[in-house]
Order: sequence, then structure tokens, then C-alpha cells
Amino acid sequence: MNRSEDALQKSLVAWLRFNGLFVTHVPNTARRSPREGKRYRDMGMVAGYPDLIVHGQGGRTVLIEVKAPPARLKSGALSKARPRLSDDQEAILPQLAALGIPVLVARSIDDVEAALRGLGVPLRDKGRAA
Repeated sequence: MNRSEDALQKSLVAWLRFNGLFVTHVPNTARRSPREGKRYRDMGMVAGYPDLIVHGQGGRTVLIEVKAPPARLKSGALSKARPRLSDDQEAILPQLAALGIPVLVARSIDDVEAALRGLGVPLRDKGRAA
């Protein structure tokens, strides 16, 4: 995860919590020794699992993979280049979606807000988020 992705994730977590949702982070990106990696895999860690698990009212769960927002070019315009999903993410996200779990790829709070509203999740006005 890079710094712009970190900043987006921190803002997103604050916004989701402001909206009354329970959010936890899955720290899969840490570098581990092969022995430690095997230990974590044996305990259930799955490469490519989304960054955030979000729980809402009625047991509703949504998974969010956070990707860096578009970079700003010297001209001031936003780059059309987008960070891509890893091979592990490309493999696991469709498996989760096939189980009926909504999985979002977020490049902005606006992405998440639109998707959550589309899923019928009640939200506050994002302008009041911390």
C-alpha cells in the first residue's frame, strides 16, 4: 500500500465509522518470513483478501479493496492510469462476490458512497465526515 492509498483508507475508515458502520482492516500487506507467512496462512490468512470488512445493520457485510486514487498530472488533470488489482486479488474478489458478498474496489469515498447507497445502506451526508 502506498501513501496515497494509506491516506484514502484512513479517510474512508473515518467516513464509514461516522456513518455508523463497523469497520476493521485486514493487514495482509505486511512482509513476513516464509515461516511466519506459512503460520498465518495456516491460521486462515488469504492473499488478496480485501483491505476492509464493513458491517452494517441487519448483519449486512461489504468488503472493500482500497486502491490509490488517480494521481494529479503536472497539467492539473487527473491521470487516467489506475493501480491494478494484484493477481491474488483478481482471483479472490470474484470468489467472494459469487458467495453473495458485495465487494467494492474503492478509489475514492465517492466510489464507496455511491456503491453503498446502491446497496441500500443508509448513510449520512459525507460532507460532515471527519
